[in-house]
Amino acid sequence: MTPIISDTDLITIKEVERSVGLKKSCIYLHISNGKFPKQKKLGTRTVRWVRGEIEAWKKQFL
Repeated sequence: MTPIISDTDLITIKEVERSVGLKKSCIYLHISNGKFPKQKKLGTRTVRWVRGEIEAWKKQFL
């Protein structure tokens, strides 16, 4: 059975890096400049990005 991928899926920084072709430091620089979707804090040391927000960013900027 193929897993269903939703726009509301939460993805890790590694998945974001692979998806957009940027390294973590560049992603965080773009976030601080307001040019990249912000991560969602899930715990004290856990953050994730919303897949749909990353896909929308890719369509606009890549």
